[in-house]
Amino acid sequence: MSKFSSDISQAVREELLDPEFIARKAGRIFWAKKEADADYPTFVAEHPTYEDAVPAVYTTLTAAMAATRHDDCILLFGGDWTGNYTTPANTIARNVSIIATSPMTSGVAGRAWAGATVAATAIFTIQARGWRINGIEFVPGATGAAILLKGTNANYFQADNCSTWTGKYFLLHEGTHFVKVLNNHIINLNATGSIGIGALTGVGGQHWDIQDNFFSDNYSHINFGSTRGLFGSRIQGNTFVKGGVWTIATVLLDNRNTSNTGGCAIVGNYFDCTKTQYGDGSSTAFVRTQARDFGAGNMCNDGTPTVAIGN
Repeated sequence: MSKFSSDISQAVREELLDPEFIARKAGRIFWAKKEADADYPTFVAEHPTYEDAVPAVYTTLTAAMAATRHDDCILLFGGDWTGNYTTPANTIARNVSIIATSPMTSGVAGRAWAGATVAATAIFTIQARGWRINGIEFVPGATGAAILLKGTNANYFQADNCSTWTGKYFLLHEGTHFVKVLNNHIINLNATGSIGIGALTGVGGQHWDIQDNFFSDNYSHINFGSTRGLFGSRIQGNTFVKGGVWTIATVLLDNRNTSNTGGCAIVGNYFDCTKTQYGDGSSTAFVRTQARDFGAGNMCNDGTPTVAIGN
């Protein structure tokens, strides 16, 4: 290979590995950055407005979200982003990502975290398709949620690599489909009656992937209220801790659905209860599923459950 060809190949590789390049190819990229950051003036100067006179850098997440259109991306710098945010309508901004640029680990300096200005209102209300939230630490209110998937336009949502700390709910939905909840730490929702993932209204969701999450110190980890369980979905590789540091869970998983319209694969999860406590279909068991659910490879703290998923 000639030196010219080698240089061209290297330039292509660097561009393809650059997150900003990838985001710009998919749509516009916006930055949400605190004005108090020492490098803010320089950063703004390095990121001029777009050709349509839309700024690239915002000091509030509200303004950045309002500027988005289909396929855009917001890179969220570290800091306190407390508020109550609602996505633009489905006709305006679909397939938008909010990606934190710093670790979501609690207490780590520079992390991006968000509480709720109005405690009873969700921090993020999603009302458009294809949104993704990545890497944020959530501190929802005592009666509110970190994320609410509102109505049926919030399909194809993804939350990944986020964490919770106190509050009532992590993720509530109202009959949403094609949702991915991946690799989150859903912990310490210690308000009475707290639920990690659940539904209070609407119908059961379908085509969900709930994978590789860690649940601890919530009253209920996944609880769809005995009537709104998932179907045509997968719950796999999660850890459900019963005896937490602050809160002892009463429900590890409740995926019952009165319509019993389709099965959910419940595979390879760890349930921190005994085989006797596991129980499956019983209304007082730690694990409650619908008749068409199926699964294998689940473990309790004293071995493989003797009751099959779906009984």
